[in-house]
Amino acid sequence: MAEDIDILSPYVAPGLIIHKYTIEAAADILFKEMNTTLEELRQKSRKQEIRSKRQICMYLLDWYGNWTQARIGLLFRMDHSTVIHSCKRVTNDMITDKKLKEFIIRMMHTKLRKE
Repeated sequence: MAEDIDILSPYVAPGLIIHKYTIEAAADILFKEMNTTLEELRQKSRKQEIRSKRQICMYLLDWYGNWTQARIGLLFRMDHSTVIHSCKRVTNDMITDKKLKEFIIRMMHTKLRKE
C-alpha cells in the first residue's frame, strides 16, 4: 500500500497510534457508516454497490489495523488476493473519484481515527 501514502500523505498526520479495536469492531464501525452488514458483503455478488462497499471496507481495514490481508480476507470469506486487488482498486479509484477520496479521508479522521 505504498501508493496510498502518496495519495493521502497531505491528509494523514504522522506518528499516530492505532486504536485497540478488534478487526470485528473496526469492521462494524465501517458497516454502520456504510449502511451495510457483514452478511451482505460476504455474498459473492458482483453488483457494483456491494462490491464497492466490500472493497472500501477491505481497504480501510488494511490501512487501519495490523491485520494481515489473509485475516481481512477471512472476515469476508475471501482470499487474501481479493484484499490485495481491493486495496489497489480503491487506491486507483481515489485518484479520479473525489467523493470516494473525501469519504476515505473522513473515515480515517473520524470513525477509525488513530490516536
